[in-house]
Amino acid sequence: MPQMTTNSSQTIQPGNLVVSMSEILGLLKTRLSQTEIDELIRLVISKRKLEVRPGDVIEASLMNQVLTELADLQTRVAVLEGIEPGVGIPKIVMVQPDGSIKMGEELKVIGFNLNPNQLTSVTVGNSPVRSFGAGSHDRLLIFDVPGILGIPSGGATALLKVTNRYGSDTFSLWVLPAEHTTLSTTFFITFTQLPTEKLKANKSYEYRLSIEAFTSMAETYTVTPNIDAAGWKAEMKGGASEIFIPKSQPQSSKHEVVVTVTTGASGKANLSLKIASKNFPSEWGESESLALEIDQLTPQPNTEIKFTKPPNVFPSSSYDQLNDVVLVEPNKKVTMTVNSTLTTPNVWYDISTPVIEGGTANLWTPTLKTGAAFMTTNPNEIKPITIDVKLDSTGVNEPTVTLKFDVRRRNSAETPAEYTQKVKPKT
Repeated sequence: MPQMTTNSSQTIQPGNLVVSMSEILGLLKTRLSQTEIDELIRLVISKRKLEVRPGDVIEASLMNQVLTELADLQTRVAVLEGIEPGVGIPKIVMVQPDGSIKMGEELKVIGFNLNPNQLTSVTVGNSPVRSFGAGSHDRLLIFDVPGILGIPSGGATALLKVTNRYGSDTFSLWVLPAEHTTLSTTFFITFTQLPTEKLKANKSYEYRLSIEAFTSMAETYTVTPNIDAAGWKAEMKGGASEIFIPKSQPQSSKHEVVVTVTTGASGKANLSLKIASKNFPSEWGESESLALEIDQLTPQPNTEIKFTKPPNVFPSSSYDQLNDVVLVEPNKKVTMTVNSTLTTPNVWYDISTPVIEGGTANLWTPTLKTGAAFMTTNPNEIKPITIDVKLDSTGVNEPTVTLKFDVRRRNSAETPAEYTQKVKPKT
């Protein structure tokens, strides 16, 4: 009978006698469940180049690994058994992998109250998670780590935050840049220079915009101005419908474009600008709409508050990304989270009550889930704003409507920053 140790904390030195894997597994059956034994075998084998089979003679280095993994497994089980989660509140116990992880790699979050259908938002650093892997359930959340702004080549800490209507929990991750084979982007598009005179009918005006881009790789984008009134026209100055943006991480890059607007004979219009990757159609961004009106000055846009599009929608199947439309099934609700970036620290901001325009008012119910007021503590602070949108059971034939809300600095005469989102019934 080979000599062996009975002290699980003792390290076996090279030259010690070893035992077969089958003998080890036989002894562990009285200490661990079959599930724990299966997990131990998986952990041991996953770190070896060669498969270990029952009956093999194992080396001292492998036995040390078995003891390490066993201690780690017992610690994890003890943590899980000792937790008393709050009612409904998400609780993160551990993540896998538990060391560093690259953007784009799969992360498994283990804990309680993690059902993605019950969550209002999941973020890593300043980026929302938009979809979850098959197999996610109340105690396991699976997703690919999204692209995160400002991660240097050596990696950095990013806070994982899981939120539902009862509360939230956080967990620190060490995130490394992705090895990019696909594009990830974040855009902030703002109007920076507007006409200073009242708009006249059938006349052309120039509107200058800034595009701040965080992009994972160099790419060419189309830029498309949109105006929603008949008889009005918007086009890129000089026909410059494409723009090249180099890789812009961890530092952003800024680019200026000019849109020429020709007014109609009368009335009002809303102007916006969309930027979209030529090779990765799912990567795009859009400015907020700017309200234009004949015989009126164009209000100066709010540059202190910026919104990120597209929104984060739960469930993810309720968002038509190609057309930027939130889809709501009758008699059900959809949760939409919009990230706002606020440049000024130590300031109070107020969020207006969200409203629906363009449909039957009593069939749509938008509800602000985050607090209606908040104070910033840091420059360029990101504040998620979450709204539930519910459609009455009789609303299946409703047209596409517009959800609106605004954010304004408290006691300020500055124009508030307005967010708009197209919404329609899901059929």
